[in-house]
Amino acid sequence: MFRSIFLLVSIFFSFHLFLNGQSVLLDKVIAKVGGEVILYSDLETNLASIQAKRTNNPASLRCDLLENIIMQKLLVNQAILDSVEVKEEIVDRELNARFDEILARMNNDPAFFEEYYGKSVAEKKESLRDPIRDKIMAEMMQNKVVTDVKITPEEVAGFFNAIPKDSLPYFGSEVELSELLYVPQANKEEKLRIKAKLNDIRQQIIDGKEKFAEMAAKYSDDPTAASNNGDLGWQKRGAFVQEFEEAAYRLEEGQISEVVESPFGFHIIQLIERRGNNFHTQHILIKPSLYDADLQDAQHFLDSIRQQIVWDSISFNNAVKRFAFKQSASYLQGGRMINQGTGNYLFSKTELDPDVFFSIDTMKINDISHPIEFKMPGSGEVAFRLIRLDNRTVPHKADIKYDYDKIKRVALEDKKSKEMNDWMTKKLENTYLWIDGDYSSCNLLKKWGLPNKNMGN
Repeated sequence: MFRSIFLLVSIFFSFHLFLNGQSVLLDKVIAKVGGEVILYSDLETNLASIQAKRTNNPASLRCDLLENIIMQKLLVNQAILDSVEVKEEIVDRELNARFDEILARMNNDPAFFEEYYGKSVAEKKESLRDPIRDKIMAEMMQNKVVTDVKITPEEVAGFFNAIPKDSLPYFGSEVELSELLYVPQANKEEKLRIKAKLNDIRQQIIDGKEKFAEMAAKYSDDPTAASNNGDLGWQKRGAFVQEFEEAAYRLEEGQISEVVESPFGFHIIQLIERRGNNFHTQHILIKPSLYDADLQDAQHFLDSIRQQIVWDSISFNNAVKRFAFKQSASYLQGGRMINQGTGNYLFSKTELDPDVFFSIDTMKINDISHPIEFKMPGSGEVAFRLIRLDNRTVPHKADIKYDYDKIKRVALEDKKSKEMNDWMTKKLENTYLWIDGDYSSCNLLKKWGLPNKNMGN
């Protein structure tokens, strides 16, 4: 009954909604769901966003959007009734991530941002706090409804067998890969320079000449520092790398650590407060600069490791344990690369970085590439990796024997969608719903089996 139910939250809170907002819409309430209201501007802003992104939209787009927004509001209304709590630090994290992306597109120029929107970054953030909170609340409620939905092998087989044979998808060639990810190290002189700089900053703070937050905003290489002044909020033990946490847990409240080296660079840390295994810290991170000679050293080092593996002086798995970057997703998998989009180990041609694809294209099973340079996700920093080709499948029509994991994922999402539809149908029967008469042509009430008294002018 409800189209693309798992897209409803992301449609209503499309990132483009945050990039629009220059024009002013005359507003009115066009629908009510429990204690929640839907404004004309909610619908029209989302409509304009989608129309700007794509052409050939269906004639029913406005009605489809209204349906999705009503479903989102139904989730929010139920979340409030169920006392679903959204912590402010979660809202802050979401806001910061969105605005960091917007500012990055504006060359991190707050003045340009203010000129474009007519509001400062802080003012614009505050105006979007409630919509972001509602988005998170709807997602939490949606997850609550479907979190216990499981699927059995028999159900997966039933789902697959119900697909007409001439409609089965055709899967192209896929590969399984392992990697040894190595992050170049700064030279000794550069590390000493960074330590001296942080020690100077630390001393200025201790002497009362500067404030920690201001120095973090000014000097920290943590990408969030510009918005949070180095404040990392409350975290549970295990949230940070070992070097950081060990230093933080040795501190007394208010104390500032000596310079701490971690895989991400050099830090000074201040413990603000600790409650059991939860702690609140702020930090200043400075990353050493890498020079051409450092990158060349890293590449030569990996070349030597590759040669040792080829000569059987060391196994690939042992080389990963000894030399790989321990914060990489593949490290805990013994080097096996995980497809972040699917959660399994298979990659199609289009899912591989071009450099990786061309490196493995002519390789045989168990061959190892020469060092491949790439940019680390998130930070964009240069790193190198050796790639081993573990397996390669041939193109084929979907087969439950070979493609069980793929079929299981689709079958599970289908089952969750049906569960969500059933839940929403029942909730609509017992939740106050009113839709403005201007939208009578959408026939939403008739579709949901609700009386026309829920519609009016």
